[in-house]
Amino acid sequence: MNIPKSIKIAGHNYKVIYPYDFIRNYKLGSFSPSRQEIRITDLTRNGSKRHKEQIMNTFCHEILHAIESEYVIECLKERDVELLSNGLYQVLRDNNLNFGE
Repeated sequence: MNIPKSIKIAGHNYKVIYPYDFIRNYKLGSFSPSRQEIRITDLTRNGSKRHKEQIMNTFCHEILHAIESEYVIECLKERDVELLSNGLYQVLRDNNLNFGE
């Protein structure tokens, strides 16, 4: 699975910016509903390169935030999104699920 330049979520196209430099605010990824953007960094919080699996997990995490926003799911806490993204990425990876390829 590769990081695409854009992704469609709930009928809306989101631009995916990867790699993105968060310039010292220590984020690994972000989702902006107003800009319709997902941003993912390829660097750890200390500036070294992140492993591809970590990057893909962050991508799943930000996709879940976009789904949460689009479908007005207001009950998820950040920890819930973190756990769901870990599970989603594990299922995709362990089953070689590359939809559309």
